[in-house]
Amino acid sequence: GRVVVLVIEMIPEGSKIDEKQIVGRELKDLNRGRAYLKDVADRHGVPVFETPREGVEHIVLQIKQEQKRNLNAPPACSGSLSSSQLQHRRQQSQYKNVIGHVR
Repeated sequence: GRVVVLVIEMIPEGSKIDEKQIVGRELKDLNRGRAYLKDVADRHGVPVFETPREGVEHIVLQIKQEQKRNLNAPPACSGSLSSSQLQHRRQQSQYKNVIGHVR
């Protein structure tokens, strides 16, 4: 049960990888693989974004919503949570280290 956010950038015509221009069949194959990965992610409910910025913005929004839920939730034990306990919960967030980026 990890949360996954995926960024997939298609390769534009004329791009270079390791100083080699990517064209023709190789370009089509690389982008076809990315399209397949996106399709699989979509079928499994994994959010897919086209830019790293969009992916990070999504993660930030999800973390903020999770923190809000945690702060509004009743404590698991009697009494309220201390600031160190709240900090610990934030550090244990399920959104830690969750972004994948396909370039």
